Formats: sequence, C-alpha cells, structure tokens
Amino acid sequence: MGLTFQEAEEALSRFKNRGWRLGIDRMQEFCDRLGLTDFLNGQQRPKFIHIAGTNGKGSVTRFCQAILTENGSKTGSSFSPFVSTVRERSQIDGDLISEGEFAQFTEKLLSVGKTMEDTEFGGPTEFEMKTALGFLHWQAHSVEAACVEVGLGGRLDATNVLTPACSVIVSIGLDHQEHLGETESEIAQEKAGIIKQNCPTVVGKLSDEAYHSIWKAAFSLDSELLVLGRDFRIESAGRDRFHVYTESGDYQDLVCAIPGRIQRSNAALAIAALEAAGYELHPDKVRSALAKAALPGRFEVIDRDGTTVVFDGAHNEPAAAHLVEELAQRDFRSPVWVCGFMENHDPVPFLERLAQIGGRLILTRAF
Repeated sequence: MGLTFQEAEEALSRFKNRGWRLGIDRMQEFCDRLGLTDFLNGQQRPKFIHIAGTNGKGSVTRFCQAILTENGSKTGSSFSPFVSTVRERSQIDGDLISEGEFAQFTEKLLSVGKTMEDTEFGGPTEFEMKTALGFLHWQAHSVEAACVEVGLGGRLDATNVLTPACSVIVSIGLDHQEHLGETESEIAQEKAGIIKQNCPTVVGKLSDEAYHSIWKAAFSLDSELLVLGRDFRIESAGRDRFHVYTESGDYQDLVCAIPGRIQRSNAALAIAALEAAGYELHPDKVRSALAKAALPGRFEVIDRDGTTVVFDGAHNEPAAAHLVEELAQRDFRSPVWVCGFMENHDPVPFLERLAQIGGRLILTRAF
C-alpha cells in the first residue's frame, strides 16, 4: 500500500533543512533520473513561461495560466511558496494536484532521490523535490504549456533546468541579498540567469542599473528583449479598468481579480510574454481570464462582522510600498498590523513603509 497524502507531505517536509547548494547540476541529474529530460528540453516539450522577479512573479504566473486556459490550452502552473496547502505547488488549469497524485509522485521522488544520496550530487532538497513533483504531474497529463514561478533568484534556482518559450523578469529589488548580491545590478544578473539562447525575454519597469544587467545578458544570448513602457504599454481607463497595447493587439477595458494598481503591470507582462511565446490571444478571452484569476494572499480582503481583514504576502520594502499605496487609496485609517518575519528578511525598511500610514503593530513569529 502506498503513502497517504499526509504521509507524503510529512516525508517531503523532512528535507526542509537540507542545505542550499550552489549550482543546478544536482537538479539536472535528479530530472534525468526521473525521466524528465525530454519533457523539459526536448522538441515536443510544453511551452514553458519561466517567471522571475523580486515581487509580482506569482501574479504574473497566475495571469499567464488563466489566459492560456481561457484560450483553450491545457496549462500547468506552480506557485512558491504556497498559502493554504502544499497542493498549490502544482496545478493544471487552476486545479490543484489531487492528494492521490501528490502521494503517488512523492513515492517516486523519494525512491529516485535515495539513489543520489551517496553520489557526488547528494540527495535533493525539499524545494527540488517539490519542483520535480510539478514536472512529473504535468508530464503525466501531457500539458501543452506550463507557467513556472522561480523560487529564488534565477540562475541557480531548481526551476532553471527547462527551456522556455519566453522568460519574464517582473521586477528587481533588494531582497535575499545574502544569496543574490548587494546591489540591484548583482541581483539582476542572478535573475537574468533564466534568459536562454534565442528565447524572448519580457521585463517590467526596472532601474537603469538593473536594466543594464538584463540587457547585457539578453544581448549575449540573442534574446529579443521586450520592455514594459517601451515595447508594450498600459493606459488607465478609470479606477479599476485599464487597456494594454502591444505590437500585436489591443486589449481594452481590462479588470484584474487580484486587487491593486500594480496588477495592471503584471497583467501587461503576462500578455506580452504569451504573445512573445507565439500565442495569438483573443482580447475577449484575455479580459475574461484576468477578471477571474484570483490568487490567495495578494491583497486578499475579507470582511467579518464589520471588521475588514487584508491578507498580503508583502515581505520586502518595494512590496510594502505598493501595499501602503493601495491601503491609502482605500482610506484605511489606523490599521492594526500583524507581521511575521523570517530570519533572512530585514524588517526595518519594511516597517518604515508601514509607518507612513501608522496604526498599531503586532509582531509575531513566522514559522
């Protein structure tokens, strides 16, 4: 009898403290042993949309998946970290992987991972296993496309073993500096590691130093570089509505199910990325997809007994700036902030942004 879902989840969590390792050679070896090489890099591979960025990559991933599904493509997607259940780590057309398949694929991951323990590579990490689980899930269901969110950085991330139809770099900010570098230029170089030879790259609005690093990487790899504000643009159509104009199409009267003005940029990046990957998008279907593409923990508003609660995954200064801007526009006054921080995040710049609105602060431990 195989593992139950709970047993599988617990088994993978035991690898949580396995050390981070520079390089993706172990992940490549792991995927080879799992029989994923052709699926990730072969001629018949799905169209992968590979998405990196300091902030916004989860939203862009969701928008890409929703638009592709609405346009009739069977589409995988992955999100990291998950909010409510580990099953969010692998989805097809917005549906979470089933508990049965999660357990089934975990058994294979554990078995193959064990064969690597005494090799030069060592056994895979929790993130590598969960990333590979998504690949197995999508392979089993013969997805036509997959929208893959980078976990950390890009160049050395476990997801960086695939050949994309388009790479996306949403934003560059100072975060995870202990791994990615001290400056925006250095961080951009790491994220530019997802750019591949002759594959187009779509980027959001970046500082000059970050853009220069991205441009150099794209130029060296003959990657067409499409930039928000230059090659495609957004036009406001009121408080909630907006238009997106690209070289290939006009997408008017768009509304995002995920709240916040920053989502307009994320939606535009998703549209441009899919066009760059070769998709012909119908404006009505794009409009319908964006209006339905919600995502937990992104300015998620819940009203209970007259109290408004906002859940948001902002965890660095640039994200806090967008959060404060959105709260100010909605006239939130003297809120109660409940915040938890991981050890590798500097809370001071984040809290300085929250202080612009004021209110009461409750600090709690993040597990």
